[in-house]
Amino acid sequence: IERAEIVEFLKKVYLFLDMPDEVLNWIAAQFHPITLGRSTIVYSQGAPSDCFYLVFRGRLRATRFAHHNERLLSILMPGDFFGEEAILFNHPRRSTITTIGTVILLRMERDQFALMLNSYPQIKQNLQATAESRRLASSLHFNWLGQNETIYFLARKHDIFLYRALLPSIFAGVVAFPFLAVGLAQGDGSLLSTLIVMFSVMILTAAVLWGVWSFVDWGNDYYIVTSQRVIWLEKVVGLYDSQREAPLDTLLAVKVNSSLLGRFFDYGNVTVRNFKGGIHMRNVNHPSLFELFVVGFKKHAIQLT
Repeated sequence: IERAEIVEFLKKVYLFLDMPDEVLNWIAAQFHPITLGRSTIVYSQGAPSDCFYLVFRGRLRATRFAHHNERLLSILMPGDFFGEEAILFNHPRRSTITTIGTVILLRMERDQFALMLNSYPQIKQNLQATAESRRLASSLHFNWLGQNETIYFLARKHDIFLYRALLPSIFAGVVAFPFLAVGLAQGDGSLLSTLIVMFSVMILTAAVLWGVWSFVDWGNDYYIVTSQRVIWLEKVVGLYDSQREAPLDTLLAVKVNSSLLGRFFDYGNVTVRNFKGGIHMRNVNHPSLFELFVVGFKKHAIQLT
């Protein structure tokens, strides 16, 4: 594969969209093409982190073995990349990558990968966001994920909304605890002290249960960008379960709206619009990064078709 062919390919890959030709030429020089046959293991789960890979041609399976079962994580297609997580976070490989048919990969050694990230911070930011999203996604199980669909970015509501939801529970606990201590300290078995203890225990129990419910409720909302669509999963325990989505190739616009406080803490609302309307996602963590992924992968999806 000629370097010029690699440069043209990199122009279609999300990580390198809109980068100057001279930069792409340097990055292309850091990659080494390798051809692998069918059912070849690129690396195994638990192996040391040594290289970063970009799929030039063909398809691969990413799987993980846990609890005596092998789980399919994703199917990697041309333009997809893998291997960045272990290098970024300096831990062994978390999955096994196996070729489905004959594939051509572009491989970058660890030292060249570190040099690229130091030279181009935007690439590093995008890769870190992708790696963190994949790490979170691998601990979850989304039944709706298509066979050839890969999660690139996954966000939750900002942490500040978790803390805000927990405040009533914390306040109730702070108020109830002194009464409980007083009731137990009296220990005279009187009706008053018994009522104080019972009331305090009830308030503390309710505060703990409310706190657990608030945490679970906060953790059930996900804002996701995959290789095919934008998805908002919203679930309120015991009330409803909602999934709203928009295919990437139908999107017309993406808009971020943040208050002054939101810009300071890096949260805001993200609206994606298409011909059918759109999705309005509230209080997204890192909204500008979410917008960047949506726009980037829309171009990525269109250019690789």
